[in-house]
Amino acid sequence: MKDQTERPAQNTIAVFIDFENIYYSSLNNFGEEPDLMIIRGLCEKKGGIASIQAFGDWVRFNGQINSLLTSGIQPVFTPLSRTEKSSADTFICVHAMKLFMQNENIDSLILVSGDRDFIPLLNELRSLGKKTFLMGIPGSISRDLVNVADGLIDYQPAKIKPKESKTLQSPQKKVSEQI
Repeated sequence: MKDQTERPAQNTIAVFIDFENIYYSSLNNFGEEPDLMIIRGLCEKKGGIASIQAFGDWVRFNGQINSLLTSGIQPVFTPLSRTEKSSADTFICVHAMKLFMQNENIDSLILVSGDRDFIPLLNELRSLGKKTFLMGIPGSISRDLVNVADGLIDYQPAKIKPKESKTLQSPQKKVSEQI
């Protein structure tokens, strides 16, 4: 017989952060880098975190590694292609499917990204009975992606600053490429 005071089972979640996506969305919308402790705190409200990883080119984002580690987030290196295209989306999909297939006790995914390329991943995880949540910046998340997720978590910094830059969309090209 179950004890009447027993708490309901807590969700066990895996968090996958598309770092470049959240980084530039935060800069463009709030004029500042994302606060990783806020991201972690929002995730913890959904359940116990079994795994939290941020995928990115840590050569380009070397200055953010210390913040990730301080926040208890594992950086996963995703190199750029020769054309400087990010491979983070592919790495996230492969790592997520592998983690969920090997750990049936993880029942929820929080994807920190707004990229519609993740629709197949969310559909596949939902077909396996997993819950899927998106976290991102309002206005920077694909509507198509929102439509396939079980829930949406809006990220906002603790104190919203005036927008400093609407034009920053991607890293600046090297001077040699501009010439």
